[in-house]
Amino acid sequence: MKKFSLISIISMVLILSSGTLFSKDKEFIGYLCDKACAKAGISADIKANLITNPEKHTVMCMKDCKDSGFGLMIKQSDGKYKFYKFDENGDKLALSILNKTKKTDNIKLKVNGSMMDEMIMVKSMMEKK
Repeated sequence: MKKFSLISIISMVLILSSGTLFSKDKEFIGYLCDKACAKAGISADIKANLITNPEKHTVMCMKDCKDSGFGLMIKQSDGKYKFYKFDENGDKLALSILNKTKKTDNIKLKVNGSMMDEMIMVKSMMEKK
C-alpha cells in the first residue's frame, strides 16, 4: 500500500469538496428594493417599514433612488425581510424591469443566480405576478 503525504490528502479533500465551497445557482424570490431605502429600513416616500412590509415600497420611490443600486428583500424564517444586494448585472436587469413595469406599488421578482457574501450574483430575473 502506498503512503500518501499529508499535502496530497489535503489536496484531494479540497478538490473533492470544491463543489461545496462555491455557492450553486438557485432561485430567489422577493421584493425589489433600492439600496438607499434598504439601508434606511424604510421607503423614502411613504415611510413604509421595509423589514416587515417591503410590498409597500413604491415604484416611484425606487425610480427616485435608482442611482444607489438594487437588491432583493427576501423573507426570513422569522417572518421579517432581509436585503441582499445585486451584482452589477443584477442592477442593470432590475433597472430595466423597473422602467418597463406597469405596476405602481411594488415589484416581486424571481431571480436566478448564486449567493456570495450576501450579494446575489444575478444570471436572470423576471417580474413575478
